Amino acid sequence: WALAIAFEAAATTVPLKLLWSQIAYPGTVTTTLFYFLFAMSYGQRDGFLTRRSVALLSIVPALTILAAATNTWHGWLWPEITIDPATNIARYEHGWYFWVFVVYTYSLIGLGVLALLGAALRVASSYRSQFAIILSSALVPLVANVAYLLSPADVNRYDFTPVGFMI
Repeated sequence: WALAIAFEAAATTVPLKLLWSQIAYPGTVTTTLFYFLFAMSYGQRDGFLTRRSVALLSIVPALTILAAATNTWHGWLWPEITIDPATNIARYEHGWYFWVFVVYTYSLIGLGVLALLGAALRVASSYRSQFAIILSSALVPLVANVAYLLSPADVNRYDFTPVGFMI
């Protein structure tokens, strides 16, 4: 994800920026699902992690990857992409399906945080610091993503979420 986004940042045409965004999207859309699965497992909610539930949870990411790959036909994720010539930052307008995915993503994050908080309350105090570190580390990419989503569309906005995950 981060490597493809680095190439997207270096690209100078809309078609190349779109291509690198499409290449990045499998990482983009599965990161939250993997975080949720980790949180459920680490939070001792393994009973929920059946093949069926994981398959059902994978439907939205799979559809999102498909929507990204075929975006030029329908514009559901990005109806318009422009490049600021002064900064080379692409401005991705967000289509209706983008917001479907955002709701899905933040739902998984919220449920993952709740699973970790519940487990932190049940474990011995010596393990609570581990839970605190895991929960606080989830805040870095979350804050970066919220800043990106809430920034006005008419300003140069760069999505630092991949950087937040690397941190």
